[in-house]
Amino acid sequence: MRNFSTEAKVGAFFVVVFGLIAWISTKLGDYGFEEARAMTLSATFNTAAGVSEGTKVNLAGIKIGVVKDIELDGPRARIIFTIRSSVKIPEDSQVSIQTFGFLGQRYLEIMPGSSNRTMDDGEHFYNVEDAQDISQLTANLGHISEDIKAVTGNLRAVMGTPDAQQSMQEIFEAFNAITTSLASTLEANERNMDQIMGNLNKFTTDMAYISNKNRQDISDALATFPAIAENLKSISGNLADVMDRNNDEISATLENLVGVSANLSESLEAVASIAQKIDEGEGTLGKLVNEDSTIESINEAVEGINDYVQKLRRLQAEVRYRGEYHIEQGEVKSIFSLNLKPNFDKTYMFSLVDSPVGRSREVTTVTETTRDPGAADEDQSTKREVKEVRTDELLFSAQFAKRWYDFQFRAGIIENKGGVGVEYFLFDDHLALSFEARDFSDDNNPILKAYATGFVFDHFLITAGVDDFVNRYDDPRYFVGAGLYFNDNDIASIASLGAVRGASP
Repeated sequence: MRNFSTEAKVGAFFVVVFGLIAWISTKLGDYGFEEARAMTLSATFNTAAGVSEGTKVNLAGIKIGVVKDIELDGPRARIIFTIRSSVKIPEDSQVSIQTFGFLGQRYLEIMPGSSNRTMDDGEHFYNVEDAQDISQLTANLGHISEDIKAVTGNLRAVMGTPDAQQSMQEIFEAFNAITTSLASTLEANERNMDQIMGNLNKFTTDMAYISNKNRQDISDALATFPAIAENLKSISGNLADVMDRNNDEISATLENLVGVSANLSESLEAVASIAQKIDEGEGTLGKLVNEDSTIESINEAVEGINDYVQKLRRLQAEVRYRGEYHIEQGEVKSIFSLNLKPNFDKTYMFSLVDSPVGRSREVTTVTETTRDPGAADEDQSTKREVKEVRTDELLFSAQFAKRWYDFQFRAGIIENKGGVGVEYFLFDDHLALSFEARDFSDDNNPILKAYATGFVFDHFLITAGVDDFVNRYDDPRYFVGAGLYFNDNDIASIASLGAVRGASP
């Protein structure tokens, strides 16, 4: 490895990077080459919560496209998405917003219709199904509980009045009349009853015939009865012996059963008391069942939880790696970043930087040399050499970024120093021109950096620029580089691919 030059190491680094890019791109598959053959469709929903640019569009559980844009259509959300032009969608198909799991990732699902005519590029879905959220379900549950409360109140009001008791008396009288009528009916059908009895007599005659014909078999069966009786006698004797030997244990068991019965009776009385208190509105549970304000408070709490969950669903994460090769210095700078986006115009940026421009320190080497050791003119000399050694350093960045139109401004800690930065995005965010300044100390000029970053395919970036170009003591650092970037949808796709590979034999 010591024989490898710096150029060979850099070349090996880029070979590994491009190999990773080729493998991941083939697995994720969204190269963007088919966008020219893609078909654009749209649909309008009451809410697009959880849906963002890049959200998957599935048909029969298979990804056929992605969401490209979301815009307001009056008070509703209009979602514009593209699908492969080779997929034929009947014009009466339905599109809905679905969720992986209970709090999982949102996606669009197309349910194909039965029409012979298929949709063309630019058409709009009119058959849509909005997603149900937790707040709507809890609100429906609140309405159901109110209906149950109303029913139980009406039942209590009906059954607790003298009129209700009179009605029950009338019901019993009607039941008595029915039984009387049934007796009269049986008397009127006495002939039919005689026929039934005749059939029964015939059945007994047939049974007698069968028993005569199989007399020997029946006799053999009866002959076994004494042995069966003897076995039963032996069993009963053994049982009596067991009872005698375990009389104390059986008595204790019966006493325990009596105690358990008493405790059960007391528990039932306590349950009845609790039920009465709940019915009268006493205690927290009674207020929960009988007071509307408690139900409203629970609904408000659930709505708050639902709002928080919606914010978590809108949070997007991006993992990024960028390597910069400093051309004149022959050094490589590695930057690992995590970007969290709660909204389209806000970003929290965190980075770890492995920088070759680290700390400098002086190293003193003392060498003692002896000339003609042991001789009379032995001479000793000392040589002191001082060298400046520079070591790599692991740096940290934490910034907050705010975007206005095509400009993004950011500020915070940049590579362990306070700093600011700005980006200007071009070509639908496929090219970013960046400028940043950090370390405004007095002993040297601020560290200024200007560079351009291009985002190609779906997960690959290239960059070039100059760093620290107003330094009083060192030369500017011109660099070129490349990197990878993935969002949370890509990471979920890689994880699901690994799970499928692990499950396959």
